[in-house]
Amino acid sequence: MAGTRVTVDVEALADLDDRDDLPAEEGAVDVAILGDALGHVRDPHRLLSLTRRYLRPFGRIVCSVPNVKHFSLLVPLLVADRFQHGGGRLFTLEEIKGLLAECGFETVEVEARRAAPLPERYRPLVELAGRLGADPRETAARLETERYVVVATPI
Repeated sequence: MAGTRVTVDVEALADLDDRDDLPAEEGAVDVAILGDALGHVRDPHRLLSLTRRYLRPFGRIVCSVPNVKHFSLLVPLLVADRFQHGGGRLFTLEEIKGLLAECGFETVEVEARRAAPLPERYRPLVELAGRLGADPRETAARLETERYVVVATPI
């Protein structure tokens, strides 16, 4: 229908690993909200490809993904050989952008969600990354980011 906005909260649906369709007409969805869904399905490529079928040509997907590079995960791994995470797949910013591109999407907006600044005692990680060739400001920002909210559109 002209003038009607169609939005689908994909994550609210039943088991996404077994879905072959969405509760909408193909090509009619303006916005598909994936929430944390990409981290909790067996095949994120499949879910993105399914969702893409339902989007309008200039539709959007909005997804939230946890950042594996956050200092609360990285420091225990480096220092104590412990990976403490509540479950689900984690992404770096480059990985989520790459996954979206592989599935025919262009990232149009990224919001980095930070809860707290990088503790001063972890600043040597930034300095070390800089000595190894990384951009220190970008490294610090990514170590502080707990999750990314990514908006993408079909190419």
